[in-house]
Amino acid sequence: MTILVTGATGTVGRQVVDQLVKRGADVRALVRDTAKANFLTALLGRPLRSYRDFASKIAASA
Repeated sequence: MTILVTGATGTVGRQVVDQLVKRGADVRALVRDTAKANFLTALLGRPLRSYRDFASKIAASA
């Protein structure tokens, strides 16, 4: 199962991601500012997505 964690750079979100990864879950993280999330990229081994990426795609399709 894949789990999406929003707010993954926040106080609670960081802990949630860390615990899920330790338990072997397939984690995806959504953050506001990818510049503040270098630790997540290293932890998850994949690029992160920003809320802004999704908002701009939604606006472009409207």
